[in-house]
Amino acid sequence: SATTCTSCNATAFRTLSSGNCNCLQHFYDNLAELCLPCHFTCLTCIKPNACTSCDASVARVINSTTGLCSCMNMFWDDGSSQKCNACNPTCLTCLNTLSCVTCNITRNRMLNSTLDIYGVSSPFCVCLYRYY
Repeated sequence: SATTCTSCNATAFRTLSSGNCNCLQHFYDNLAELCLPCHFTCLTCIKPNACTSCDASVARVINSTTGLCSCMNMFWDDGSSQKCNACNPTCLTCLNTLSCVTCNITRNRMLNSTLDIYGVSSPFCVCLYRYY
């Protein structure tokens, strides 16, 4: 009928669901035939930079400040991949695999940013005194 679809145009990034041609995940409906891509961090969105859901299986959660999906604690964003990368296991938050930003105090850890013999700081989380 005029209001019930029986098939959808897959090249327009649409899929059939309950008689409607909805946009696929990672795409949004701009009220035209072709669905447009969301920001790479979004699972679903209402416009390019306004996520409505995130994929927890790739360690993403909605950031109410930016409207995008940020990495969960203990993960970091490389700026291009949907999947967040794991921090060093001692970190709560990090910039990359080797540089902790914060430590999990409930795990009795603190940030150590001592300089090596070349004067380079490699922040990582060490055990608090009297813990190992």
